[in-house]
Amino acid sequence: MFTEVEEVLRAGKRDGLMPVRFLLEKVPAQCQGVIAADPFLKPTTKFPNTISAADQRRLTQEITAAVVNEVLPAYLAFGNFIATSNLGGNGVQSGNSDLRPDQRQQYEISYEHHFWDKGAITLQLIHEEITDVVDLVPVKAPDGTLFDAPGNIGNGQNNQFNLDFVLPLDKLGLPNGRLHTITNFQLSSVRDPVTGENRVISAERPQDIEVAALSRHGILFANVPDAFIEEVANHTMALMLACNRKLLQTDAFVKSGAWSGGGALCCASAEPASENARTAAKTRRMTALHRPPRRPTNTSERGNKIKWL
Repeated sequence: MFTEVEEVLRAGKRDGLMPVRFLLEKVPAQCQGVIAADPFLKPTTKFPNTISAADQRRLTQEITAAVVNEVLPAYLAFGNFIATSNLGGNGVQSGNSDLRPDQRQQYEISYEHHFWDKGAITLQLIHEEITDVVDLVPVKAPDGTLFDAPGNIGNGQNNQFNLDFVLPLDKLGLPNGRLHTITNFQLSSVRDPVTGENRVISAERPQDIEVAALSRHGILFANVPDAFIEEVANHTMALMLACNRKLLQTDAFVKSGAWSGGGALCCASAEPASENARTAAKTRRMTALHRPPRRPTNTSERGNKIKWL
């Protein structure tokens, strides 16, 4: 996929149709953020019970090999391509052939406690030892101009603390009410190759937005991690029901005019109609590469269970 995007960007440069520079400049850090988070192996920690232990081991090995040998290097190469290519027409043609993906050893401790029927508190501590940290290093252009580009700057570490707290408010006189708070604290450290002092890793910075500058210009800024949770939940249920009822196929069948001639719906399921249409007696399993909003469980019809992997 990244190879196709690179070809599109090269074609766009030839035709003078390019994304704005300030957006392209954000891509390398975003790629490093994905590599640092490494969310691709999380689904392998929660296999359904219907999958045997042998298959779980086999799938984990295959997925791990694909992520380590293909996915993460692809993100690294794409970020390096954006950072070192002259896509804007006035950049610098340069590259770093010695760039290596960083290696991480992660240690995690978690604790979960339920209380008051609906209440829960979850604590998570994560420590990472990072080898060959990929960060920004100074690069000199042929004309003597200095700029920064991705490079390996040595070893570092990353520590993260996550707290998820749900407090039911029924006992406080608010039936069905609840207080839900999510707190994340992250601190990384690496030795800067220029100053020799310890600093946070660029891709791990907790906040890169200059709030003070925004305020001086009268621009309001707020961090709203729970924004659009209801919308995502509703959209998830809409897509599930559209698949269950074969909405897109039926719409295309009607628009084609075949229905007026007595034609049969070509995409009819092999399942019995009564079984295919029912959703209340079925369990849906979902896999997400980020923290998924759990609201689809609440918005689903009665008896329709949803399990997150």
